[in-house]
Amino acid sequence: MRAPAALLLHIALVKLRRRLSRLPLRWKMAMISAAAVLATLVLVLPPVYLTSRATLTTLNGQRLSAIAASAAVTIGAATVDTLAAVDGQNTAAFVRTRDLLRRMWEVNGGDTRELTNGIALVRPSGFSYRYLAHSSWSAGQPQYSSHWEPLPGLADSMTAGRAAQSRVYDGIGGRELAAVAPILRADGSPEAFILVTLDFEPHLRSLASSFLSIIWIPALILLAALLVSFLVARKVTRGIEIVAEQAQAVARGNLSGELLYHSADEIGDLANAFRTMTKGLRELLRDVEAGASEVAATADELAAGAQE
Repeated sequence: MRAPAALLLHIALVKLRRRLSRLPLRWKMAMISAAAVLATLVLVLPPVYLTSRATLTTLNGQRLSAIAASAAVTIGAATVDTLAAVDGQNTAAFVRTRDLLRRMWEVNGGDTRELTNGIALVRPSGFSYRYLAHSSWSAGQPQYSSHWEPLPGLADSMTAGRAAQSRVYDGIGGRELAAVAPILRADGSPEAFILVTLDFEPHLRSLASSFLSIIWIPALILLAALLVSFLVARKVTRGIEIVAEQAQAVARGNLSGELLYHSADEIGDLANAFRTMTKGLRELLRDVEAGASEVAATADELAAGAQE
């Protein structure tokens, strides 16, 4: 029958406690200080990274929303109707629209060679959306035969005809970020949407690289804390060791040694008390020796008187 996990954990902790108890006090104190610094770093660095990631996501989402809104006010509902026709990709409107989307994407730092992200014009088609134009797709490319499924965070806003931005999600090429803005009819209802998709993987890698590039700073802090705490612990325990050595000498009957350790802390108080004790033992020993001499002299006198 296998022992429960809790019992195995208890046994492991007991063994670890026994091994740690054999370590010198200076190492124990240094390890406690280093553990405190390490715990502080663990509690601080992940929240800082997550906050930086959230800020980076928000800023890029706002940028994508601004791009989508700019494209949406540039493309009219009439152009969408032309592109939605059967031969819409063979029209001058398609060429103008695609060139407009491509230029806007390039001006905003996008790469038109990447097919998975960019600025797209999509129109509702059943429960999904049909691609009408894309900044990175030429006319007749097979990508236009696919449909775009709105993300859960965007579907409700798009149904209500509102602009919105997504959270970071897993896309075809990795983690991505998206934003949409409606192209409105004269009555204010949405005719189509501008969809801006950004490959967010390079941004996350850049953020992670930034944190890794400064990882030596907390590592240096940890090593410095370990060194300082070890030196302080060594200074503290050295006084204890000196007092302990003197105590062992006194236990062996050697009262001639003098405890030379002095300090203004509690260990110094212990050393002062030990010196006082040793001094008292010396005086007591001298009194005992003097008394013994007197007793011996009196015995000698009594013995001499008895012989007379």
